[in-house]
Amino acid sequence: MDIATRRAICLEILRGNEEAAFRQHRVSELDQAVLRRCAQEIVDTVVRRRAPFRHYWRAPIRNPIWPGFIVSAAFALVSLSYAIRLFPLVDYAIPATYPIATATAALFAIAAATSGWAFTSIVTARNARVNHSLTIVSDRFSKSDFGANTAKFNVAFKGKRINKALVEEMDESDSDVDKDGVQALRYLLNYFEYVSVGVILGELDETIIRKTLRGNLVHYYDRCASYIKEVQSENPRVLEHLTMLRTHFRDP
Repeated sequence: MDIATRRAICLEILRGNEEAAFRQHRVSELDQAVLRRCAQEIVDTVVRRRAPFRHYWRAPIRNPIWPGFIVSAAFALVSLSYAIRLFPLVDYAIPATYPIATATAALFAIAAATSGWAFTSIVTARNARVNHSLTIVSDRFSKSDFGANTAKFNVAFKGKRINKALVEEMDESDSDVDKDGVQALRYLLNYFEYVSVGVILGELDETIIRKTLRGNLVHYYDRCASYIKEVQSENPRVLEHLTMLRTHFRDP
């Protein structure tokens, strides 16, 4: 099946005429499944990359590496440009041009040193960010606090719609299960707020956090969404980074 045929079939799938297209081109059942998935991926790709509203879902994640990279790149480019301009003026048969040769060599050295410093700094910053991210993820799975609090949360709030009134009622309850559940809720939301701050400020690697903690973050945010909304109606800055990152993680 050539590319033109596959393209035509995908277009018919998107128009809702897939059965007619499959019959016309005698597409096997296996290829039908593949082409349906291909058409769906086309739609997903367009929506994610081209849709105007994608901008409003994306968190403003900083990259602390860029300022240093831009400054070092500017120094390197300026030094290199002046070195290139001076180099043709050097004539080793004329001693008077030796200072120009020295200056040219110095400018080349500055450009090389600045580039090396920039590369080393970027690698160091990248490694530090990855190490911090892996430490956060490792603590999530290795330390008992997170697991204990998720267990208390699940027991206390099982089958309940979590809102501000319920949390306040449980916080004043004489039941240890209710009180432990409220403390677990606060622990989990504060933990994910801490992680969200790290991601948005660029101190934690967004890709690593997405691939390891996205499911937990989305699950507990969505379970507490009504409570978070009510609390934020009184103070919009409460859990603002968590809300921002949850919106950023809207799509898998």
